[in-house]
Amino acid sequence: MTDLPLSAERAALARKGGEQPTQPKRKHYSTARQVRERYGDRSGMWLWRKLKSDPKFPRPMSMGKNLRLFDDDELDAYDASLKGGA
Repeated sequence: MTDLPLSAERAALARKGGEQPTQPKRKHYSTARQVRERYGDRSGMWLWRKLKSDPKFPRPMSMGKNLRLFDDDELDAYDASLKGGA
């Protein structure tokens, strides 16, 4: 099994009863509206100010001109840091 790609090797092992193939973890994203709802149905201005004044708040990635997507894992980590007092 040396010339097979890694995914083919894993599938072959799974057929033989060895290692089970796993799906890669899919990332989940929230829109700006979903982020505002997550933090108490806040306004667009609140989010704009939060991005300007809080360097620890997760930054969105832009998709086109008007769509901003926030990584849910980063938002969860930010929430945990607030609850932890850090």
